[in-house]
Amino acid sequence: MVVAVKIPNPKSAGSKAGRVQGLAQYIAKPERENATEKCIYFGAWGFLSKSFPSQIAEMIALADECVKSKDPIRHDVITFKEGESPTENQVEEVIDLYSKEVGLQGHQIFFGMHVDTDNTHIHIQSNRVHPYTFKAVKIDRGFDKEALQRVCARIEYAQGWKPEKNSRYCVLEDGRISDRPERQNHDARPSPQAQGMENRTGIKSAERIVIEDATDILKSAKTWRDVHHQLEQVGIRYERSGSGAVMFVGAVAVKASVVERSARFASLQKNLGPFEPQNQEKPNVYFIHKLDRVRAAERSSEAKEQDLGDAQYLAKNGLRRLSECRVAITGSSAQRSAHSARVLQIDVRTCRREPDQLRRPEPNASSRVDRLNEPLHDSLLSSRSGWHEYANARGEHYKNRRIDMETTRQRHAAEREALKLAQRAERSAALPKLRTGESRAGMTNALRHLLKLDQDKAKLNLKERHAEERAALKVKYPLFASTYEQWLIERGDDENAQKWRYRENPDDEPCAIRGDIEVRPTKMDFLDFVVSNEGKNLRYVNRDKLGFVDCGRNIVIVDWRDESVTFSSLQLSASKWGDYQVTGNDEYKSLCVRLAAKYGFKISNPELQSEIQSQRDLLDLELPLMDTSNFPSQDG
Repeated sequence: MVVAVKIPNPKSAGSKAGRVQGLAQYIAKPERENATEKCIYFGAWGFLSKSFPSQIAEMIALADECVKSKDPIRHDVITFKEGESPTENQVEEVIDLYSKEVGLQGHQIFFGMHVDTDNTHIHIQSNRVHPYTFKAVKIDRGFDKEALQRVCARIEYAQGWKPEKNSRYCVLEDGRISDRPERQNHDARPSPQAQGMENRTGIKSAERIVIEDATDILKSAKTWRDVHHQLEQVGIRYERSGSGAVMFVGAVAVKASVVERSARFASLQKNLGPFEPQNQEKPNVYFIHKLDRVRAAERSSEAKEQDLGDAQYLAKNGLRRLSECRVAITGSSAQRSAHSARVLQIDVRTCRREPDQLRRPEPNASSRVDRLNEPLHDSLLSSRSGWHEYANARGEHYKNRRIDMETTRQRHAAEREALKLAQRAERSAALPKLRTGESRAGMTNALRHLLKLDQDKAKLNLKERHAEERAALKVKYPLFASTYEQWLIERGDDENAQKWRYRENPDDEPCAIRGDIEVRPTKMDFLDFVVSNEGKNLRYVNRDKLGFVDCGRNIVIVDWRDESVTFSSLQLSASKWGDYQVTGNDEYKSLCVRLAAKYGFKISNPELQSEIQSQRDLLDLELPLMDTSNFPSQDG
């Protein structure tokens, strides 16, 4: 699985030289800014110079040649799935595929593979200025995110990585890029921001609620009253907003455009007639007036008999002048003139109606159905998951935070207004009233100056006190656990945290060994294995192929299909923890069960105990637990 992200320039107003030098230094030597981050492979393409400082100067000089582009330097990050780590040759291939797909072949590029998180990632700094034309290339005509999606598809196809779920593109057998078949249906789906919130918290987003529950209602309703009544049953309100409409799920507003085209506001008005608000007391009533010459002549003669002008006649009969709405119509001039003569006018007659005859929608009210903290999956409803406790605690935290902040905001506004009125009264009482022709001079101006100093000091004191109270609220209500997984980890429930992280596709869970306590990465001598540092971790390479990585708290198995790699990782785990848990796909767990039954490794997974015992019975061996004293010695 490969993900590509464009990193925006944090200092858009900075110089090109500062941008080039700062980013290049970070990619080559990230430990200067973050002690835990390390660049394990660095490279540079498209330069004439060989030394790193000269290459930086070369990129700065070329970027300065393009005066029309204020920031021709790009920063992209390509991230691999947890447990996947490309080799140096694969990193070079990634840069080659990247430069070809985004149209930067022959351009200057710095790249470095970093390891400071669970996911290995490659930072790419590219100069969009062409080395011969000195013009900045506009990547994919401005659709650079689409180009990055195609880069991911190219990398996954060329290097055999498993495609990301819901990825947009795939590579066909003839090498062409195409949309994935499962994405070719254009069903409405929540925005990436809403999906991100769902993945972090497990709470169903308002957009998903609207798409799942409101789409069919809006498509099948016969009247606006049906729309409001049926939506109210599922906890949704439909309201007019500007030229469109929004739907409220609780206090969260969602644009009506998230549903499919046939259920949008313009289409609904065509099918159901002009919009009617919820709880409207009377339906819309329209009067069409054909203001032709005959009607105008009759009105003028009646006005003359009553000795009234046209404006007075209209006012007396409760008629109001209305704007004309003309629609742009294509066709012949005769057709356009015929259509333009048909002007729809609405007779309101508000001054001739009693108050109880007017259309008055009631004030907006919250729906009786509470859709807050609705779980994304039914699996979260189990008592073991603890999700209800998390969702309720999170909801209560932000509810209290919102109430306190709104109360504080209103109190601050009232205090500012009170100070403003008090100071106005103070100025009126302190300054003498002037007679006609008299000017403010002498002591009056001095008094005004002194009074202004005192009042400015009072405003500043009030402003500082309000700032301190707002800062205290931020301390009182810090950000709640950003993800459900993090909340589980903080409670020590690593098992459910792991299940939640890989709930969509359990096969994506990396094959790993996890101990109960934190033990620093351990170096052991194994035959055919070469040990090297990877930041704070240790890499065990078997015959030029990465076998596993010791991350301290856990050991990630990369080449788990190789039995010697899995056996060595189990040996290392036994020396570190004694007993431990294994995670990963079923095939890897079966291999661990067979090795545990044969060599006596203590695997503590409850669901594997019966299978381990069955394997031991088949072997008809009662092997003692493995003696870790016979394992290779540890260095550091």
